Amino acid sequence: MDPATVKPGRCAELPVHNPLGDRLVEMLDQGESLAAIFPVVKAMAGQFAEQDRIRCSKTKDAFEDGSRSERELLALFHTINRKTLRSLVLGFLAVDLHREGAKNWENVYAPNGSGTYVIAVSIKDRDGMFLNRWENKELAVRVDRYARACAVWAKIKDSYGQQSQVEPQEADLLRQAMEIDNELLVKKNQEWSQGDRFKEPKCWSGRGGTANAEALVQMLARRRDRAFDAGVFQAQSPVYVGCAHQVKKRMLAHDPDLGSLAGSSSMLKLSLACIRSMSLRPLVTSIPLVMVWEEDQIPLAEILVTVLAQSLISLHGFNIVQPGTNAGIDERITDHYRSAMEHVWLERPWFRENLEKSIADLSGGKVYEEAVESIGTDRLSADGLRGAAREIAALEDEVRSVNADLQEGLEATEQRNEELERYNALMDEVLKTGSGLFPAPPPSSGEG
Repeated sequence: MDPATVKPGRCAELPVHNPLGDRLVEMLDQGESLAAIFPVVKAMAGQFAEQDRIRCSKTKDAFEDGSRSERELLALFHTINRKTLRSLVLGFLAVDLHREGAKNWENVYAPNGSGTYVIAVSIKDRDGMFLNRWENKELAVRVDRYARACAVWAKIKDSYGQQSQVEPQEADLLRQAMEIDNELLVKKNQEWSQGDRFKEPKCWSGRGGTANAEALVQMLARRRDRAFDAGVFQAQSPVYVGCAHQVKKRMLAHDPDLGSLAGSSSMLKLSLACIRSMSLRPLVTSIPLVMVWEEDQIPLAEILVTVLAQSLISLHGFNIVQPGTNAGIDERITDHYRSAMEHVWLERPWFRENLEKSIADLSGGKVYEEAVESIGTDRLSADGLRGAAREIAALEDEVRSVNADLQEGLEATEQRNEELERYNALMDEVLKTGSGLFPAPPPSSGEG
């Protein structure tokens, strides 16, 4: 997470090229506020529309200019720790967080409640690093064979997997697929053995056919560049982004050391099984990225983090469906939103810090400082100086008006809980100063 040690740019350890992500990281390193960075996030969301494999209409609609969802996304963006955001965008979460109890975990939320999480994949005994280029190629070969086995299964599934219904080469593909599926079993007495009838491949998506596996092969190919040393382990690891009403419980479904991955995403599951079949031990690092205090924020949080991670399988990750559509797959719980709000607003400091920094930008302080700096270095023309002065004066008038409105609003909310009062006031200020960019803060339990 340290900007002094890892800079954006392609190399053997960082094979994924994402110019907008690099720009976002550069702005973080330059100390820009999250309000100033948010337009880059919107541009990253636009990349989703440029790929045609996965329909992403919900993402496009969520980031629509001036919409309520856009304001909610901006607020949720401010709940992400800056160091964790940097690690997420660079693809370094596994490297930064593979050790339990490491200092970097201080920049992450507790997983109690609803929200969005990230599953980052690494290899045992590599300090959070992923595969090298040779291993990446072998993984792609195994995924491709598995996909071809699924196509064979689609032809013979009505014959209940009888080997007599397939050609020898097809039988060999199915045998390899069954052996990969064996890697997912917790109970070894359930393993497929030579001579058994073939079964439906566990990672086969009947509705999508083999398209997802083909997309996975292509995603892995984008991580290989012959210009780089083939033996170097990649620090950037592909990730899967999910959301849940019960984040802590849902994250466990993706850990191959805890179960059969029956409830995991098919392409993440297939990748983990194939890596195991290569005599390597894949590890998953599960990170709660955005915790929410309203149920309607769950799909928006998933959209936001998927965009930041660029985790669609058609881009750089394992997600095979558009974000914002899976919030209802796990059991709802309704008694945790209050505690989640307290955790995000009170128990972790960075939401407040991010908001205060954006307030300073939106209120004109940064414009003033930049204007003064420009005067000192003769970088502004006379017309430029007059324009900057007019802009500062206009911002000062706006701030005075906002302060009056803010005071009136604060007087109307005297019944707020004392512990949240300063945070609600802060959110009110952001709402007014940002000219409506942010949503209103949630009411405390004492309000009707």
